[in-house]
Amino acid sequence: VWNLVYAGAIDARKGVGDAVEAVALLRREGLHVRLQCFGTGALDAYREMASARGVADAVDFRGEAPNATVRAAMREADVVLVPSRHTYPEGLPLTIYEALQVRTPIVGSDHPMFDGILVDDVSAKVFRAADAGHLARTLRSLMRSPDIYESLSRNAAETWAGLQIETQWGDLVREWLAARPSRPWPEG
Repeated sequence: VWNLVYAGAIDARKGVGDAVEAVALLRREGLHVRLQCFGTGALDAYREMASARGVADAVDFRGEAPNATVRAAMREADVVLVPSRHTYPEGLPLTIYEALQVRTPIVGSDHPMFDGILVDDVSAKVFRAADAGHLARTLRSLMRSPDIYESLSRNAAETWAGLQIETQWGDLVREWLAARPSRPWPEG
């Protein structure tokens, strides 16, 4: 059984429906996959979707959970899914950062916010956003490629290190203050 983890808003724009559909496609092929979803949102609607697709036994909507619980699930999972659609206004991709920290391979969408972070076959397996069939094929490909799987896990530490910024917050504030022209405070 391949265990997949998703963490984020339970929302169509985050690709949750695409993930459920991909699980259904893989299960129809006889592949054993399970998906745990952590987060808040339209839980009942997606439970109904999983049931309608015949995968209610393979998709678990866990709801909100402490960060330590989610990180532990990521560490024990085979894959962390980041299926965001382009319509979702991604900000800080914390799920990606945490997956890299625990060295669990990522299968993520080609969302523009992830460009340069998720590099296919280097730091992740990348699929076309909003394409459940392509997500399923990408997962299947990873399941059948132990060398790529191992490489993604090994590359996680280097990818994470490359995302770090050595500047400390206090240094940034001091540099900003030093760069500002000196002006007296307004009177009154």
